[in-house]
Formats: sequence, C-alpha cells, structure tokens
Amino acid sequence: MNNYREMYEALLRGDTLYCGNNEIVMRHDGVIINQHGAISWIEDVTPINCSIKPKTININGFEVPEPVREPLKEDENFWLTNVDGHPGFLLMKWDNTKSQNFWLSKGMIHRSEAAAVLHAKSLWSFTEKEGV
Repeated sequence: MNNYREMYEALLRGDTLYCGNNEIVMRHDGVIINQHGAISWIEDVTPINCSIKPKTININGFEVPEPVREPLKEDENFWLTNVDGHPGFLLMKWDNTKSQNFWLSKGMIHRSEAAAVLHAKSLWSFTEKEGV
C-alpha cells in the first residue's frame, strides 16, 4: 500500500489488511478494529507496512487461496488444479480456450503452484485413506 487512501478504500471493500503483526478490518458500523477487537486508528499504521490479506476458501479444513475468478491476460502463466495424480497441478499459459474457461468457471485455476497443490490436497482429503 502506498498511502492512507488506498488503505481506507481496501477496508471499505471489505478487505482485511496485514499491517506488521496486526490484521485490521472495518466493522459493519465503520469502526476499524484489529484482530483482538480493539479499535485501531488507521493513522497509527504506516501504509508501506500494509498489504491486503489474500482471500481464501475453506475446503475440508484446508484454507486454500481463492482461485482466479476472471480471465487472465493472453499468455499469462497459471496453475490448473489437477486431481488426477501427483504433483497436483498443471502449469499452463492462458489462451482463452473453451476448456480453460470451463476450468475457470469451476474455480480450478490459481496464480501459484503452491495454491494449486494445496487445492488438490484439499480435494484428495475427502477420499484418501488415512496413513497413506
């Protein structure tokens, strides 16, 4: 984040901010609080030390980074969650095909290898045997 305006706009959108060791959110009544519920003054935080907390989805107890929801730029790399086997992802380039848009609509595309692998592990956890 570059300035207080960016921070405030992010909070208005409902984003959670990481600022040093604190997570800062805006309640429904407009009060800004930290993760302990204490009122936080945005002016007490240096914007350069803040970033938006990535959104996650919970799949069977796994906090998985939210998949990509919008089409990517032409030739942009992405990782497709692959539950057919190890390693759990396929590295691809976006070329806006029908099949890529299908996987996009199903929430199976990620911007990082780690996110795609975690997504695959979370799906495998529904059916894999314990201790294997």
